[in-house]
Amino acid sequence: MPRFSMTSSLLPLVFALAATLPLSLGCARGNQTTDASGAGGGSGGAAASSSVTGASTTATGASGSSGSATTTSASGTGGGAVCGDGMVDPGEACDGAAPAGKLCIDCALVDATSLVINEIVYDPSGTDVGCFIEILGPPGLDLTGYTLDAVNGNDGVATLVATLSGHALGASGYFVLAQDATVKVASGATKSINKLADLQNGPDNVVLKHGATVVDALGYGSFAAGEFFRGEGSSAPATSSSLCRIPSGKDTGDNSVDFVVCAPTPGAVNKGGQ
Repeated sequence: MPRFSMTSSLLPLVFALAATLPLSLGCARGNQTTDASGAGGGSGGAAASSSVTGASTTATGASGSSGSATTTSASGTGGGAVCGDGMVDPGEACDGAAPAGKLCIDCALVDATSLVINEIVYDPSGTDVGCFIEILGPPGLDLTGYTLDAVNGNDGVATLVATLSGHALGASGYFVLAQDATVKVASGATKSINKLADLQNGPDNVVLKHGATVVDALGYGSFAAGEFFRGEGSSAPATSSSLCRIPSGKDTGDNSVDFVVCAPTPGAVNKGGQ
């Protein structure tokens, strides 16, 4: 059989045909190059990054023609400072308790500069025993000129509960007007016994005044149309336990925000939050 000989004139044609044929190298599937966002990957291409700062995780991703990428971020309460957990975490000046003359508000120490009605027990379960009205303010403040009034939610009539002249806030900044001797106050607080500290069940109001000036007021219970709310903002809930500010001393001017149902703590920092 005659030997075939390729002439130089055919070589360009052969090279041109070879250039048009697909070339496969190994087992690569698609484009393996992925940009920083992970968007340009092929079927096997992927990019991922992760940043974790808390307990819960959410994920978002971008995909290329057949590749995928995932970026993970997390947010939550785990691992960080939590104001109100009862522990002074890094970055917090306090968490609940505060030294005399100070209040712990949003885990920062602030000066106690004015008086507030801080806690009341007005309708305990069973026989009304152990009712009290707690006032908080600057330690040692003379209460001469201050009074506590009850304002009936049904008819708006104000009744004097107590004149506080002759009393002062204790070294801790607390004063408690107690219904009877069953109310035991914490060390550093002062106390006076007055049976009129047994306030009416709600809807009702208790008002702290200096002379004719209202210093603070708390309305509690559900006030119907035509009834007399003399508190601040909206009324605090009715309860057979205690109504207290959480945290102690915090005053936004709205009873429904400032007061919550809690365990009684006469003459001491309120519990149930900060």
